[in-house]
Amino acid sequence: MVAEGGSTVEYALLAAVAGLAEDDLIEALRAAVGANLLLPTDDGDGYRFRHSLVREAVGDDLLPGERGRISRRYAEALEADPSLIRSDERPARLASYWYHAHDAAKALPAVLRASVEARRRHAYAEQRHVLERALELWDSVPDEVREGLILADYGEIYPLWCGCDPGTTRLRQLDLMSEITIAARRSGERDALSNRASSLLAMGRWTEAADAVKEAPGGRPPRSMPGSPTAGGTSCTS
Repeated sequence: MVAEGGSTVEYALLAAVAGLAEDDLIEALRAAVGANLLLPTDDGDGYRFRHSLVREAVGDDLLPGERGRISRRYAEALEADPSLIRSDERPARLASYWYHAHDAAKALPAVLRASVEARRRHAYAEQRHVLERALELWDSVPDEVREGLILADYGEIYPLWCGCDPGTTRLRQLDLMSEITIAARRSGERDALSNRASSLLAMGRWTEAADAVKEAPGGRPPRSMPGSPTAGGTSCTS
């Protein structure tokens, strides 16, 4: 269970997720520390694996369904009590938990919030990484969830050429691609977008272009162009 919590896991969060009596949890942790699997963190508030390879080996022993169930428990515990971890870590951790819980409807908004926080910290490589997860999740999310995502809440690059009000305009798949472009440039990464993706964008085949971006090595989409429709074929003003 600790392996799915992250590189380090706070004791309070682990206690909320484990569902064990406190004495039983402490004994289990004592055994893991004694077996040189876990180490207390320097601040004394949690635990970390002695080596990342140990964490990977423990995680690999989990069944796929088991891993998703544990990630969901972490996400639900953190949503129920945000004070369980530091506030600056909360958006990224919650996004990761929901993503690995395979709950796209919960993961997409959480991932987008994490991208905003990463951008505020000027952590552009991290921002790009989580935005690529958002792009991956996009088609799996129910329409009502996507319709509730507002451009101004998550996007920095507003399509001003179309006269949109970012405070009322819905976020689009193409907006995510534009945000990934800027994050990639700011993080100093070279353009790795495939020629096929560029050609598809030029032809207005937005959904196929998004797929090509996901498949490109380090896939980075080009910036949107004036007159470009949204992904899915609707205009920005509709």
